[in-house]
Amino acid sequence: MIARHSPATPINIAYVVAACAVLNKASPEYDVFRKQCYWYAGLAFRLLVGDDVMRQLQYNGPQRAGEVANFFSVMKEPELDRHARELRPLYEDKLQAIQHEVTERRRKERRAEDAEREAEGARRDAEGARRDAEGARREAEGARREAEGARREAEAAVRRAAEMEIELQKLKELNQGARTSAASVRISSPIFPLLPSSDSNFSFRDQARRPYRPVAPSTKEPACTSPSMSDLLLS
Repeated sequence: MIARHSPATPINIAYVVAACAVLNKASPEYDVFRKQCYWYAGLAFRLLVGDDVMRQLQYNGPQRAGEVANFFSVMKEPELDRHARELRPLYEDKLQAIQHEVTERRRKERRAEDAEREAEGARRDAEGARRDAEGARREAEGARREAEGARREAEAAVRRAAEMEIELQKLKELNQGARTSAASVRISSPIFPLLPSSDSNFSFRDQARRPYRPVAPSTKEPACTSPSMSDLLLS
């Protein structure tokens, strides 16, 4: 019935809550003879859809006593129109208050949702920044380890170069000592150990005039003799 006679503006739960709140405040006590459920329903219906709607309704069913007949008979009482006109300003004020409260609540809920989304976005941004910082820290740690490894390799190369320099200096000293020893040996050895002294009667001419006497080879091992003149000259 309300759907058939509703105004252009759709009726939502706020309209029903406002009508019931006004009726409950105006007539808080239930009277089975005068202010029963039909009376409350008639006033609520008039507040929701208008005063003249109930007078336009026609009941075409069988004329018999029953719930439907009682409903229509009570709902058409002229006294309900007067009560509805008295309660309408209160109903409209209550409806505006409820709508304002609903609007504010929805606005707060939207703000809370927006704040929650912003907080979630900020949390994701902070998490991304933390991951970026952690990645940068790991990269810096890797670079530090690489630099430490390069420094150790450079120190090892310097140590190896110093050790090689020491070894080279030792080899030079050994080579110089060997050369010095060889030179001293050559100087101390006589060049012509078989030449006679100048005051002897030795003569190359007399030696040349002597006949050649071959010497038979000896079976014994030769004793250690001084080198001949030709050996010395050839050396």
